[in-house]
Amino acid sequence: HPSLREGQRELISSVASAVKGGKRLFAQAPTGIGKTVSTLYPALRALGEGKCEKVFYLTAKAATRREAYAASAKLFEAGSRHRTVVLTAREQVCVNKEAKEDAAGISRHCNPQDCPRARAFYEKAPLAICEILKRQSGYSRAVVEEIAAKYNICPYELQLELSEFCDVII
Repeated sequence: HPSLREGQRELISSVASAVKGGKRLFAQAPTGIGKTVSTLYPALRALGEGKCEKVFYLTAKAATRREAYAASAKLFEAGSRHRTVVLTAREQVCVNKEAKEDAAGISRHCNPQDCPRARAFYEKAPLAICEILKRQSGYSRAVVEEIAAKYNICPYELQLELSEFCDVII
C-alpha cells in the first residue's frame, strides 16, 4: 500500500517498543487495519538490528496463517532478507495411512520401525534442507510436502528441521 492506514503507525510503534524492550504486547484493532504487516514489519526490523533472534507468528486459523505468510513474502519482496516457514500440525501433514487410521493416534507410529518416512530421516534430511534453502525464502506447507515426498521423509519433521534455518516461524 502506498501509505499507512489509520492506526497502523501506532501499532507499528507499539510493536517495535515491545520487541526492543523484551515486553509483551496485547493489541486489539479492527479488521482491515493491517495488523499482520504492522506486527511483522517492526519485528523483522528488530531482527535485522539484532534485537531478537526469531519471529514467531502464532495463529490458530488457516486464513490468518495464509495472511501472515503473504505479508512475510511482501516484506521480502520489499527488501527484507529473511526466511519464513509455515508449521503445520502433524495430523494434517502425516502421509502414513496406517497411522492416520489408528484410533490410538498418529504418535504411536512416529518411529523408524512403523513409518517408512521416519526411516533414515536424519541421513536424508540434510540433502532435503539444502535443496529447499536454495529454492526460495518462503516455505509453505506445499513446498515442504513436495520436498519431503521427493526424499521420502516425514514432512512434519522436515518443517521442524527447516525452522532452525528460518527467521520467521508461522
